[in-house]
Amino acid sequence: MKRALLILTILCAVIAIEGFAEIASADKKPLPWLGMGLRSFRENSGQRVLHVDHVVAGGPADRAGVHPGDIIVSFGTAILKAGDDLDFLTFLTQHKPGERVAVRLVRHGQPMSLVITFGEMPEEARAAWQRTFEAARRKRAGAPSVAAP
Repeated sequence: MKRALLILTILCAVIAIEGFAEIASADKKPLPWLGMGLRSFRENSGQRVLHVDHVVAGGPADRAGVHPGDIIVSFGTAILKAGDDLDFLTFLTQHKPGERVAVRLVRHGQPMSLVITFGEMPEEARAAWQRTFEAARRKRAGAPSVAAP
């Protein structure tokens, strides 16, 4: 598998937003959360996959049976094809807490399918999500990355 130039860690994964301004707003509506950290890769075929670095104990991914080391190849009907990290993050933001999504993954060379129910993002995860989303926006714009505090 050929590694992508950017290794993206999504600390607690996914927010439903209509735009970046909504993330930064004081609006505290419930936001969806997967509870896993991911790194983006491209296989030799060019297909994008996500490596699960860690799973939050008791979080949505953990309850669904996702393990560290799993390779995610699709969410629902969306195969992770071309595009950058911002495309993927934006795709995920279209979900809401309580929604279920089928996930296809590979574990130790064996294909598997699981269903993850999005949870509600913990308040302490919002700042990390905002930094991750902004870093993906800067990368797309060609701006240099800024280290998170």
